[in-house]
Amino acid sequence: MSLKSASDNIDIGALLGGSFLYRIPKGKSLSERYTPFNQYVDLLKLNGVYPFGRIATSKLGEEMYISNTWADEDKPCINFGSQDYLGLSNHPEVIKAAKESIDKYGINAGGSPVLGGQNILTSKLGKKIAEALKVEQAHIFPNGWSACFGAIAGLVTARDCIVMDMLMHNSSDVAAKYATEHVYKFKHNDLTDLEKKLKFWRERNKDGGLFVVIETLYSMNSDGPDMNGVYDLCCQYEAILIVDIAHEFGCMGEDGLGLMSDILNNKNKDNLILTGSLSKVMASIGGFVAGPRSIRQQIEIFSPSFTFATGISPISCSIALRSLEIIFSEEGKQRRRDLISIIEYTIDELNKRGFITNGYPSPIIPVLIGDSRLARLLCREVLSMGLIANLIEFPAVPRNKSIIRIQMMGETSRENILKACNILHEAIIKVQDVLLNVKMDAIEIMPEGE
Repeated sequence: MSLKSASDNIDIGALLGGSFLYRIPKGKSLSERYTPFNQYVDLLKLNGVYPFGRIATSKLGEEMYISNTWADEDKPCINFGSQDYLGLSNHPEVIKAAKESIDKYGINAGGSPVLGGQNILTSKLGKKIAEALKVEQAHIFPNGWSACFGAIAGLVTARDCIVMDMLMHNSSDVAAKYATEHVYKFKHNDLTDLEKKLKFWRERNKDGGLFVVIETLYSMNSDGPDMNGVYDLCCQYEAILIVDIAHEFGCMGEDGLGLMSDILNNKNKDNLILTGSLSKVMASIGGFVAGPRSIRQQIEIFSPSFTFATGISPISCSIALRSLEIIFSEEGKQRRRDLISIIEYTIDELNKRGFITNGYPSPIIPVLIGDSRLARLLCREVLSMGLIANLIEFPAVPRNKSIIRIQMMGETSRENILKACNILHEAIIKVQDVLLNVKMDAIEIMPEGE
């Protein structure tokens, strides 16, 4: 099987439905429960519109070779689908640090962080992240998901209340359900609705724990809240603020602190907890939970994704440490300036071609497509033309509000940006024609009333 293009025929069934329809399987046996979903996925793969399962067959970069778990083609592509926002994955000093750490510290953490799974690099990395964020300490987790989950799961009890943005990442959403039944979601970035929920809970529980959970940059919208407004509300209602800074930390703002800059530089942080990832800008794998010393033992003993998981490797720590040094240096400042420059250039070029982009300029550029059928065909076509860009559809975004998400990397050239924008433009013209034909066929073959 090879990767398909818009000129290939497509089964209408591959453009309908979605994985959300198979979320609650029925039956007693494994085959009975999961065969219907497997058949649906096979249909998507056969028609080239399955968006998952890509495999890199070369190193990460602005140009790379990719294959699929379901297609035998090894294809060169311009890469707008990876997270390496400052382009440090190929930085010679970062690569050198990784190689040197193998000889000195080995390759395996060897156990849970609380039972020997940390070494001197883990401790040093925690201190450096805390120093960069101007807080007292930080725990290092195996990955960003487990850090976001662990912060909530380790600190919130069943008696506490969580008020969280309705678009929070899966890690925080799952953690909230795990921690307490008292979970309220407020309208996205809406401070009026946030205050309504805070007031409701605080009037009924004057002494209980109240947690607000938000992100600085939402990865499907490329937008964020009024951070000072949220902070002030937390102070007013005596709430603890947990902020996921994964997509901004290190790559946004002159000082690398993004929307958190004013709070971290000028305000009290006794009731502030920060979570994030090492994979977005630090060229590594791992995550962190940072905040005051008062949470240290609580996280170590009661956060399940910390206590019961093997610690990150010395290699990952050394990569992140060297990356941090670069990020918060003059070179890092220049890389951030260069990054925002190519982000703005990309948005401008997309807009010139009639595409609508969402949010404010950030390493994530959501290109609004809408119709999920059109989006699936577009994702198939751009890949066949040599462009990696990620399809995002319901339930990750609202129904029929599908996007093609472009992720920017610091090393991306303007030449490849132009190529990518031209591919998107040419591809959407093709797939619009294909979709019109598919719709006409569908009217003829679908039963009356459907």
